[in-house]
Amino acid sequence: MKYILIILIGLILLFSCRVPYNKKDVFEEKADLSKDEAPHEKNSLEWWYFTGHLRDTLQDKLFGVEYVVFHLNPTNIRGRWMVNVAISDPENQKFYYDHKFFAKSKDQFAALPLDFVWNKKRFSSTMKGEKGNYEFTAGFGKEPIQLKLSTKPKKEVVLHDGTGYEDYGDIAKAGYYSFPRLATEGEIQLEDKTYSSKWRLVVRQTMEL
Repeated sequence: MKYILIILIGLILLFSCRVPYNKKDVFEEKADLSKDEAPHEKNSLEWWYFTGHLRDTLQDKLFGVEYVVFHLNPTNIRGRWMVNVAISDPENQKFYYDHKFFAKSKDQFAALPLDFVWNKKRFSSTMKGEKGNYEFTAGFGKEPIQLKLSTKPKKEVVLHDGTGYEDYGDIAKAGYYSFPRLATEGEIQLEDKTYSSKWRLVVRQTMEL
């Protein structure tokens, strides 16, 4: 979460020379995941993020994982995607991360389920699915690291404040909902080792501004 905040502060500074465009941000009485989980082409800022602790039950190895997709459109002129991936290895006190910006096209705003594919300078990533059933992959460009996970919801989605929306007055209006428990399977290829079997992704949250 700390890493996400650092990124957001940087984005705010980047666009501080212009007032962010937010007149077409989506904000209704209650969020409807059957449509609101899909990207909104004119939203000024929205993101989908997965964070949690993953344990390889065969090798008794614990990792922290973060996978985030940002959709940025603060000027209503030319939006961007940013994909950010991070893996922490507390046993060896190591932290791995990578990110890339991508241009966007209108076909990425089709109906659900999500179906994203990004490739750039050895960095690759995909994200597919909806309503807690997701598949996502990432290949780091900086290091020989691969991530491939699939999830299934074990608890119902939680809508923030009962509506999935929050009004921050003159600052922003935000959509916020969470899947508090996702059963997760897949593997992590970290340097010269592969960790797999069943994992537990503790928290998955999505926030839209």
